[in-house]
Amino acid sequence: MPAGSMIETIFFSLALGLRIRTLENERNNLLSEQESTLANANQKLETSNQIKDHFLSAMSHELRTPMNGIVGNIDLLKTRVSVPEDVQLVDDIRISALRMTRTIGSILDFTEVQQGCMHTNPSPVSLRQLASLIEHEYVGMAAQKSLDFSVTAEHQVPQKVYIDGSMLEKTLILLIDNAIKFTQKGQVHVIFKGEPENDHLFNLTVLVIDTGRGIAERNKGIIFEAFKQTEGGLSRRYGGVGIGLPLAAELAKKMGGDIKLLSSDDNGSCFSINLSTPILICPEPVSSQLTTQSDRKSYSSGLRATDSKSKIKLSEQVELNSDTPVILVVEDDRLNQLVLKKMLQKQGVAAVIANNGQEALDKIKDFNWDMILMDCQMPVMDGITATYKIRELGEHFKEVPIIVITANASSDYRSKCLEAGMNDYLTKPLRLAQLKETLNKYDVCCTEGSQAVI
Repeated sequence: MPAGSMIETIFFSLALGLRIRTLENERNNLLSEQESTLANANQKLETSNQIKDHFLSAMSHELRTPMNGIVGNIDLLKTRVSVPEDVQLVDDIRISALRMTRTIGSILDFTEVQQGCMHTNPSPVSLRQLASLIEHEYVGMAAQKSLDFSVTAEHQVPQKVYIDGSMLEKTLILLIDNAIKFTQKGQVHVIFKGEPENDHLFNLTVLVIDTGRGIAERNKGIIFEAFKQTEGGLSRRYGGVGIGLPLAAELAKKMGGDIKLLSSDDNGSCFSINLSTPILICPEPVSSQLTTQSDRKSYSSGLRATDSKSKIKLSEQVELNSDTPVILVVEDDRLNQLVLKKMLQKQGVAAVIANNGQEALDKIKDFNWDMILMDCQMPVMDGITATYKIRELGEHFKEVPIIVITANASSDYRSKCLEAGMNDYLTKPLRLAQLKETLNKYDVCCTEGSQAVI
């Protein structure tokens, strides 16, 4: 090869190599910029999600907390009125408050499902107790429309199963609300039934049957689609935002089951919730307390018997007989404190108030508490932190039931509460019937008439 050609080839190779390196650098810079852009976008998305989570948590708290005072006082008022007209007025207010509460809950739950943030938290559940609670909740509402309402559990339904009871209750409420709304005369029946799959699993079916208007054939394909309703416009006869059935279907799916429309015509509709759930063959103890009410003892020098009737004076707040159940109520909202205290008194249970988690820690060693009712979002120290610290105090403090009563209804928050060592999870607004059921569940004596002297 001539010398000139060789030199040209060398220069061409050097130039080509330089160009390749330039292109590689440009590519690497572009990839770096893309990675940086993607990282920034992900960071903004994460920040947005955190803002959204905080907003939903704050909205849930700000909406449910005042509703707790409203619904709780309505329940208490209903036990005191006797004039039929007044009873009717109280029922009307109660039903309106419950409709508002459920609408708030459905919107927040639907948002959580759409974001993929909802998770199940299975626990031992008595299906018959759930059936009784549902019947108590709806019999008055159905009566206002002159509807017969009943809830039955067939004999083959096991006493207890392992399932997310709160999610199952929400699913049922959505279906029953829908059934009552679209039924003008006749009845609404809920039936718990099913059959064992084997010695350990039960195929549960819950039927919600109504004698309402039915669903037109052309609309059956859209009833589980969000924001789709069978009628629209300003002239529609029925309220709602169009998320009830879609949300119910999503909740059933989260529990590993489904919802089916079994039949619907001019004579009414029948929906079924279908789940497979583990059977609890050996029932768990109803109470995790170390001592019974009759054996309750002071283990602090701050407690003294005040007279020959064996009364105890506790923290200058309450004077009670030695067999009176005593619950520590940890709640910062004054109205909710009063409501909880009165609701407990109605059940023959005394309440001592702590305004935040730190006050609860200060009072916890003063007495052998039968139960602790714990709010979560409080100043000074929140309920989750307080629960962790209580459980670390010793063996007895690992056993006393701590029940959270919170305005935050998200499944993630519920998981955090249970992980902290709380035994049960109740959302505001708390119903009197729910409180009574919880006291019974943990063997806290509920004898009306044996109220503490406050």
